[in-house]
Order: sequence, then C-alpha cells, then structure tokens
Amino acid sequence: MLLLDYQNILIESLLTERFSAGASPVSIDQVVSDFDGVTFHISTPEGKTKIVISIAIKCFNELVQYGAQSVLEREYGPYIIAPEQGYDFSIQVDLESLPEEQDAKDDLVRRISLLKRNAMAAPFEQAFDEFEALKEEAAKYTSESAPQGVREGGTVRAIHYRETEAIFIKASHDRVTVIFSTIFTDETDRVFGKVFLQEFVDARRRAIQNAPQVLFRDEPPLELQGLPGVTAGKGDVGYVTFVLFPRHLTKQRREEVISHIQTFRDYFHYHIKASKAYIHSRMRRRTADFLQVLRRARPENEEKTVIQSMSPTYINSRDSNWLGHRIYDTLHNRADSIWTYFRYLAGGWETWAQFEIATAVTQATRGIVEVAHDAFLYEAVAADVAREEDYPEQPVIKPGPVSKVYGEAAKECKRAIERLLQKLPQNFDQDLNQDLTQNLN
Repeated sequence: MLLLDYQNILIESLLTERFSAGASPVSIDQVVSDFDGVTFHISTPEGKTKIVISIAIKCFNELVQYGAQSVLEREYGPYIIAPEQGYDFSIQVDLESLPEEQDAKDDLVRRISLLKRNAMAAPFEQAFDEFEALKEEAAKYTSESAPQGVREGGTVRAIHYRETEAIFIKASHDRVTVIFSTIFTDETDRVFGKVFLQEFVDARRRAIQNAPQVLFRDEPPLELQGLPGVTAGKGDVGYVTFVLFPRHLTKQRREEVISHIQTFRDYFHYHIKASKAYIHSRMRRRTADFLQVLRRARPENEEKTVIQSMSPTYINSRDSNWLGHRIYDTLHNRADSIWTYFRYLAGGWETWAQFEIATAVTQATRGIVEVAHDAFLYEAVAADVAREEDYPEQPVIKPGPVSKVYGEAAKECKRAIERLLQKLPQNFDQDLNQDLTQNLN
C-alpha cells in the first residue's frame, strides 16, 4: 500500500530549487494546500532574498495549549517572525544567510516542509512525556494500591483538526491511546472502512505481533465517555482506536510513531477512494467485454447461398403456432435472468454502466426473440390461409416465396441467439439451453 509523505512536497521542491547554488532570487507569492484543511503561504514581501513561509491550521489554538509554541521554537527558533495576517505561524529564511554546507541546507528544507507535522506533534509529545511520568509513578505502587489518577491515566487531549472530526490522545501508565473520529458520508465508504480496518487487525494477528492494536467501533470508546462534544448513536461517525504500548514509545521510535499516526486519517480515506476507483475500472473493463460480446453476437453480413430443396417443405399451422409461442415464452421470460447474471458479475454495484449493459443485453435478446416469434407466426398464418378446404384433416402447405423469406429470418435469428448464448458461461442457464435445443431444432 502507498504510504503518504509526512512533509509537504511542494514546499520541499520549491525551497530545494531556491536554495540550490546558482539559483537567481525571484519573487514568490504562492498558496499551497495540505491535508486536513491546512494552508501555506510562501511569499517574498520584503525582497526576493527573504522567503516567508506561513501556515494556517484550524486547531492551532488547541495545539498551543498542548505545547505547540515550544515545539515550533525548538525547531525554527532563529527563523520565527510575527505571524502573517490571516495565518497562525510564520518563519522567514534569508537566502543570503543560508548555511554553507549542503547537508545543513537539506536539513533546513526538510524541517520547513515538516512545519505541519511539527505543529501537530505537540500533543503527542506531551502525552508521551505524561506516559513516562505515570509509568514512573505506577512503579512505586502495586496495581491495587496505586492512586486513582495513576490507574485511570491522564486527561484526554482533543484536537479538532477538521470541521467534524477530531483526534483524542490519552496517556496511561502502561499505554497511550490515540482515537480518531472519522465521518463516513457514504454507506459504501463505511463498508470499505470496516474491511480495511479488519485487515489491520488480521495482519497484526498473523504476522506483525509488535504492531499497535487497532480497534474500530461505531460508539465512542470508554476513554471518551462524558467528554464534551462526543455523542453516541450517530451512524455516520466511526471511531478508530490505536493502542500504543511501551515498545512503541521509546525515544528511538517516538518521532517515527508521531509521523505515522498523524497521517493515518489521510492514508485511510485515500485507500478507500483508491479501492473504489479500482473497482470502477474493473467494472468499466467488464462492461467493455460485454459490449464486445454483443457486437460479436450480431449476424454477419455474409452472402447467403440459397439451395433449392428437392423435396417440398410442409408446415403444420397448429404446430407452428404452438412452436412460435413456445419459443417466445421460453426466451422472453428468461431475458431477466441474463440481466441478473450481469448484475451478479458486476458485484451487485448499482452503477449506470452496469445498468446500461444489462439493459442492452436484455433488449437485444428480446428483440431477437420477437423477430423469431413473428417469423414462425407468419408461417402459421400462411398455412391457415393456403389450407386446402377439401382436406382439413391434413392442414399442410408448401411455403411460398414470402414464407420462405420469413423462414430464413427465423433461422438467422436462431443462429444469432445461439451465438449470443455461446458467449455466456456454459452453465449459465442449463434450462435455457435445454429448452432451446428442444424447441429450436
């Protein structure tokens, strides 16, 4: 599966180009969008050599409460300036004061491109520090004698980073729980989400025992009960819980864990959309195959050689009429089974393409059936008109020229139906094949 980048690629590429040796300073005024409604503004308001990078985050005030300002000062101390109007945080880089070493330039570009990640990392770092404190405190007690605050863990840190979604982080003495609330506006997305998250659970069970525990539920987890703004019973909200254990919270792994878990929501919805796009492409490919089958089932415009029979052909009017109705009932009533078959192949997805191909097959089948039916009925009518009154016990005639034309049309329709059925699976409808064998031969 595709893993999303932590940094903003556009900022990284732009600054890499500007920081390269020999690059001429140019004016910049560019707005860059990122995931979760984050907006960057890259500009040169004071001169071509001074690049200002500003960021606007919906939940910036909440992040400041959880220590975002100190994290940003740690990462961008000498570059911080007063926030640009309409933005929450700004830094300025002077191209004339860049480090001499290329590695230092690359590191600066990387840190600036991680501006969103570093701002969002503050509540995670604070929760991880609280975990260490609770862990040390819990080591002084047994599980029964530990104070209630140690047993229950710390407070829940809520980050409302989207209009209707949030991240909740809670530290305990033995784990850190991260909960994502995610909105499924489409029932199909909910089904894909459950399958996707179940794979997380199964993968951990099969091979990746050291991975964090992943849970998915429609109701708010116990950690969120009683929290303001969290309501139960809404069918379009799902809660994804990650349980980070002490092995995930070591100093060597902290940075990578924070980067990974921040991108989960975007990673999750990206793959839901990618799965839907893949299924739609398969459906379009299958539709193209079915259309090709229909095109191949059309009668070929080939020259037909008329062979005069040495013996006259006789048609019984009563049997011909019965045969026409029998063919019509057999095929016309089974046309819906062909539509059902195509719906089954499409996986039950009600899409316009699937509906069009199913309708085309049904109409083509019924059209062939009706032409064949009319041809056989014409033979019956011709037999009734030309019947010799002197011999009513033998209602037989030799078809005339017009009757022969309709007879050839009926035979051609029969061949077209057989070609169409050959394109379907052999066991698609055994009853239909048996009826055709009995009634058309």
